[in-house]
Amino acid sequence: MLQRNQHIQPLSDPQADAEDITNDARQLLLDLKRSEDNYRTAQTNALEASSDKEDVGTPPHIKALEDLIEKIHTKYQKLYAKITEKTSQYMKDVNQALGKMSDYINAGKDVKSIFDKDGFLKAFKDSLSKHFYFN
Repeated sequence: MLQRNQHIQPLSDPQADAEDITNDARQLLLDLKRSEDNYRTAQTNALEASSDKEDVGTPPHIKALEDLIEKIHTKYQKLYAKITEKTSQYMKDVNQALGKMSDYINAGKDVKSIFDKDGFLKAFKDSLSKHFYFN
């Protein structure tokens, strides 16, 4: 009966079990390293096989992918970066122009302020003239 229920018995030697676990972990690491080495070898072999000395050109399906990546890079990413840069500059100019609004507000009589709207609009228009053509 003792032998039949051995799997539910407490561990007999914790030190020996710890060593077994450590050894198993080391073995797993070695197996992983071998697997990585095998992958790199297969990858190298595949690259060497695909770069035949008598290569007549890029296969059509690879060329199509290269073209697609180039289009994404030149027609989307570069354009998006340029648009983002110009938009950021525009928002900076608008914020600076609006921030100067207080330069056109002066104290008046009877606790009322005087706002030089024509001066402010001219300055605002001037600051945005590099982004727009005004009629």
